[in-house]
Amino acid sequence: MSKKRKKKCKYCRKLFPLNKKTQKNQEACSTEVCQRLRKKKNNKTFKKSNPDYWKGRYEYIKEYRKRNPDYQKEWYQQKGKAAKNVKGDLEEKKQKVAYLIDSTNKNLTILHEIQNEIFVAPLLNKGEGL
Repeated sequence: MSKKRKKKCKYCRKLFPLNKKTQKNQEACSTEVCQRLRKKKNNKTFKKSNPDYWKGRYEYIKEYRKRNPDYQKEWYQQKGKAAKNVKGDLEEKKQKVAYLIDSTNKNLTILHEIQNEIFVAPLLNKGEGL
């Protein structure tokens, strides 16, 4: 029987089970607060080691938007269509679930009636004869 290895979280100091794939580098548990702190630290480290990463990027975007003025508008429209499709899928799934619940309830009612006929009715019939 193998025990899961545990490590102390760098941020909250609580023990957490290590992920098999990342156990050598893992320093934070999976709680939202610790993950945010880890991300903040990683972003800070990245900015220090890549100070010029964001320089010159806005000019590129500005030029791109001049060449493609309707890009963002089209993107939002496509995003809206995708969201509508998801909503439609959700409605369909809700209907299926409602149908399944309804049919399950009907089946349970039938099963209870059968149980009564098999188990309760014979007991009641025996009591009538006394």
